[in-house]
This record gives sequence, structure tokens and C-alpha cells, in this order.
Amino acid sequence: MPEVAALGNTLTDLFNGLGVTQAAYAARIHVDKSAVSRYLASRRVPPQAFVDQLFTEISRHLGASVQEHVKDAVRQQRLDALRVTNPDAYELDSLRAELDRSQRETYRTGLLIESLTDALEKKQRQVEDPTGDLTRQQIDWAAERRESAGRYVRLREEQEAGATARDQLLRLIEELRSQLAEALRQRDRAEEHGRQLRARVLSLEEELAGRQGYDAPDLPALEEVQELLGELWRAGDHAGVVRELVTAAHARPLADVLALVDWLPAAAAGQLVADAARMRPVPDVLAVGAHPGVADSAKNQTALIEGLAARLSPAELARACGAWAALPEDGSRLADRALAAAVRATS
Repeated sequence: MPEVAALGNTLTDLFNGLGVTQAAYAARIHVDKSAVSRYLASRRVPPQAFVDQLFTEISRHLGASVQEHVKDAVRQQRLDALRVTNPDAYELDSLRAELDRSQRETYRTGLLIESLTDALEKKQRQVEDPTGDLTRQQIDWAAERRESAGRYVRLREEQEAGATARDQLLRLIEELRSQLAEALRQRDRAEEHGRQLRARVLSLEEELAGRQGYDAPDLPALEEVQELLGELWRAGDHAGVVRELVTAAHARPLADVLALVDWLPAAAAGQLVADAARMRPVPDVLAVGAHPGVADSAKNQTALIEGLAARLSPAELARACGAWAALPEDGSRLADRALAAAVRATS
């Protein structure tokens, strides 16, 4: 398909700038070399994580970040390719991209609100100072009125000039208040749009999770992942460990994630749980919370709740509390912690 071919050509051009073979690159980023070959040869649309990793490797190689307009253009090419090969995945990734833009807009609006608030406070202080000066001038004039009629004229002129400046400041303050009110409305609209997008993303994730044939990335067997993680630990490659855990949390079957939680050391298991809470469909996350390796571990519970709190609304957190309320013994504490997170997030 032309869209897939265009994406493969672009990725190949970017990849050629690294000056490495496909096999060496596959070993570097810990994916199967046949998957790298298929992505670059336009035989398959790569996951977004592969594209982002390619940008990261190019930035390291060049010693400078890839420009944002280049990243946006390649991401759009990938979405175009998904649209013709996997409409379900296209819809989900498009919603995620729109959600990211909405969150950035909310952040920028928050900065604008802070800036306008600071400017408004400064102008209000300025308008208070001339008022005090005018009062002092009037007192001085009353004391010295007998001494000079010229002094009266000058003071009157200063009073009129101060009043004019004060009127200008008041108009500017009113304008700043109007801008601040509009910025607050924009923030409210952006936050509401973000909530709606999150709900749509979660709904679509749950729908796709129950379907067959969803376009999953090429993944090695679980035993190979465990062996690779062991090698990375022994080599002290912590960045590689983190990269593998993120990939596992996002792309591996739920059963593999739960098996890794039991197999990994405590610190790494907590990282895997946190990544799963941020990236997997909500039903999967609820299943992770009910798993004994999470429900019986305070550290894993903390990682799970913090990951969920970063993506769910208070009402959704409360629903998670209800889903975990029937867990036995210490595991039921997870429901309490989910409810506490919901309360903390509620204004």
C-alpha cells in the first residue's frame, strides 16, 4: 500500500543515518531482527515505540535532538499507514495523540494563567501606590497652602496626572482580568476535553482487548525475555532493563506480565507494575492488582496506584476500588488505597 511504502521509505532513510546493520540495530534495541527488516521494508507497520526508539537512537548518534516537525511528520505517516492496514489501531493511536495534544494545551493554558495572575497582582499594587501618593500630596498641600499658590497649581497638576495614570492602570487591570477569565475558561474546556478523550481511549482499549486479531508487535518468547533481562543485569545495562520492562508492560500478553511480576526482583517488579498501570487497558490493570504478587506487596500496590492515579479520573479510581474490594486478607488494602487516591484527586 502506498501509505505503508511511504512510511517504510522514511524509516529507512532515518535508519541509514545510523550507519549500522539491521541485525546490529535489532540487538541494540532488543527486538527480533526480522521485525526490523519488515518495518523498514514496508511489509508491516511498526508500533509507535519502535519509531520513538529510532528517534532516540538518531539523537544519540548525532548529539542533537530530532526536530519536532520531523517527528510529527513521521508520526502522521505512521497513522496514515495504520488507517489503511488496521483501522482499529489507527483509531486508538489517533485518540492517544489527540489526548497528548490536549494535555499539552492544558499545561500551556496553566502557564498562561500563572503569567496573567502575576501581571494582575503587579498592576494592582501599582494602582494602590499612586492612590497613597495622592493622599500624601493632598495632606502636604493642606499644610503648605498658605505658602504658595504656585505649589497648589503644581500639586493639582500632579494629582490630575496621577489620576490619569491610575485610570489607565485600572483599564489595564480590567483587561488583564478579562484575559485571565478567558484563560480559565480555556483551561476548563481543555480539561473537559482531556477527560472525554481519556474515557474514549479507555473504552476503545477495553473493546480492542476483547477482540481477536489485534495487531500485536513481534515478540520473543517469555523465556527469551527472562534470559535477556538476566544478561542485561549482569552487564549493568540498567537502561536496557528499563526498555525491556516498558516493552513487556505495554505489549506482552497479560499472563506474561503477571509471570514477570513473580519472577523479577522487587524493585524491577514495581517498575513493571507501574508501567502496566499507565499503559495497559483498565481490565488488565484490575487483573494485575488482583494478582497475589501485587495484592500482597505494599511496594507493588504503591506503584500500581500511582500509575493509575496519573491516568484515571476520581470516579474511575473509585470504580477500581470497587473491583478490588473483594480481594482477600491484605489484598483488600488495595481497594482502600485506590479510594484514598480518588479522594485526593477530588476537589
